[in-house]
Amino acid sequence: MHTVAIVDDHMVVAEGFGRLIDGDPRFCTSGLYSSGEDFISWLRNAPPPQAVILDLWLPEKPGAEILRLLHAQYPDVKVLIVSAAARPEVVARCISEGADGFLGKSQTGEQLLVALQAIIDDQRYIDPSLFSETIEVLTSPTKGQSKVDGLSDREFTVMTALARGSTIKDIARSLNLNPKTVSTYRNRLLRKLGVTSNADLTAMCIKMGLLEFEAQ
Repeated sequence: MHTVAIVDDHMVVAEGFGRLIDGDPRFCTSGLYSSGEDFISWLRNAPPPQAVILDLWLPEKPGAEILRLLHAQYPDVKVLIVSAAARPEVVARCISEGADGFLGKSQTGEQLLVALQAIIDDQRYIDPSLFSETIEVLTSPTKGQSKVDGLSDREFTVMTALARGSTIKDIARSLNLNPKTVSTYRNRLLRKLGVTSNADLTAMCIKMGLLEFEAQ
């Protein structure tokens, strides 16, 4: 039986995933976590699960940071990103950063189980509705390229946190950085994106589908 941890700040969603997974004889949940910090704290003191269902936008520690940590320190753990930010550019970035699969939250529970089995079987899984466009982005960087593609991983994380309303101090605390360093990232990414305020940044992220509207 394959163990699966679920990390999503909407507990009604996490609990729904948990019931679905526990109802399938192939899988069992090893825990539900509403924040990245809670998940990492548990992971450091327990055997790692075989797979993790990970939301992108989490309080305290963003999903992108969790993904990079898992990829670097727990390479055998399979990661399935399940997010409402279902855009080819987002999927491509997640895959490039080490995710084994991506599924939009508009998909069915049956599709979630298919995706889980695929990544556990060492197969890459991409939401069928996004597959062709995502492959195009991954294989032809100049096609569909946007200003966001020019951001570093840390700049991308800071961008999404700012767009969701986090303050400089909040971001510094979640990333264990000096607030001045976060301010530097902010100024740099605003310049790269050609915007001048957090409001403009939020509008750009919404337009690109980088924010989960139900999380607001």
